[in-house]
Amino acid sequence: MKKFVAIAGNIGVGKSTLVRLLCERLEWQPFYEPEAENP
Repeated sequence: MKKFVAIAGNIGVGKSTLVRLLCERLEWQPFYEPEAENP
């Protein structure tokens, strides 16, 4: 079974940095929401 973790927060709070660090440490594969769909 696949498991997913969602990271949410305001602009500029470090969501992408948190995702990058988690993926490096836990050997996860990140999936980013397309920016075109997020106005």
